[in-house]
Amino acid sequence: MIRLLSSALLCLTCIYVLAGCSAFGVLASSDPNVKLNQAYSLLEAGRAIPAKKLFLEVIAIAQDKKDWNLEVNGLTGLATVYSTHTYGALKENLTDYQLASSTHNDIATKFIENGYPKRAAISYFNAAVFSQDTAKACEYYKKSKAIHQMKSTHSDDVDTFPEDADKEPFLKQLKSLQKKYRCK
Repeated sequence: MIRLLSSALLCLTCIYVLAGCSAFGVLASSDPNVKLNQAYSLLEAGRAIPAKKLFLEVIAIAQDKKDWNLEVNGLTGLATVYSTHTYGALKENLTDYQLASSTHNDIATKFIENGYPKRAAISYFNAAVFSQDTAKACEYYKKSKAIHQMKSTHSDDVDTFPEDADKEPFLKQLKSLQKKYRCK
């Protein structure tokens, strides 16, 4: 009887430990692209905290490899985590827009460093959208407008919102942002 109870207790302990693991149900991988896919799957399933952990792992791998494109992909996922209601609910507020805003600022910096001003302009635009501080939003608006005018050397540097292809052109949205925050 004692042996049965100790086995049951051990089994319950293992289940408790596994259930408490932030990425329970996700196979471990050292491939950052697999981690990205897993993180987005977790995010779609409403599991923002384990998704955040995987995005942070991708960012760390990218920084070690000095792979700016991979780092931008990880940062984009992280910004998405910060702007989800699932993450906000776990943090006991609706969302963490300030973290989303500053992460989009980091993404813009990576695009600028690597010669993609149009994509940087989109990231600054997103930083402004998520900013809950009017002065900061206007600062991002100004950066977005100035950088958008820079000449790009990359043919794949575009100023469209890939996930919202049917939206208004970028410059029109930028003008709307200026009016919303009354930026000069």
